[in-house]
Amino acid sequence: MKRTIEYILGMQPTYLYDALAAPMWDVFTSKPDFTPYTAYDIPEPLMEETNTAQSPAAATSRTQLWHVADAADEGLLARIEWDARTGKQDGACPTHVGPAGRQWDPCTIGDVHERTISRDGGEATLAQLREIYSVLQANPDLHGIGLAKRLEGIARRHSLPAGDDG
Repeated sequence: MKRTIEYILGMQPTYLYDALAAPMWDVFTSKPDFTPYTAYDIPEPLMEETNTAQSPAAATSRTQLWHVADAADEGLLARIEWDARTGKQDGACPTHVGPAGRQWDPCTIGDVHERTISRDGGEATLAQLREIYSVLQANPDLHGIGLAKRLEGIARRHSLPAGDDG
């Protein structure tokens, strides 16, 4: 879908995967279809799940920045998911899953340094977005070079940590 949006907006693909993706032309039509549809209710208990104070790793989970994209500890998320699916509450997770020769540890995604960079990058991105929103609210007619200079200043004030892929 991202490739289709980039193409419609006249943008170059952001990543190699976007460039290799086929635009989704088949989802568009020149004649709209107004036929009513019946919504399908997903018959899974997963739709009713909520986190409680007794949920796996609830106390640790509260320490995460859930409102910042990519700032939550992925290893922690994997352990929480494992505990939720297996009914365990001890944070124990197998060290190796998968077929022989292709095993991996589902609960050690990334290292502490990588997770710190991701969290700091998430906080910087959120700060950038908040300031951009404020600037655009205060200056609705700002565009072109003026806008570009303001955005450059915001990026400098809230720079991403080295190693963050944005």
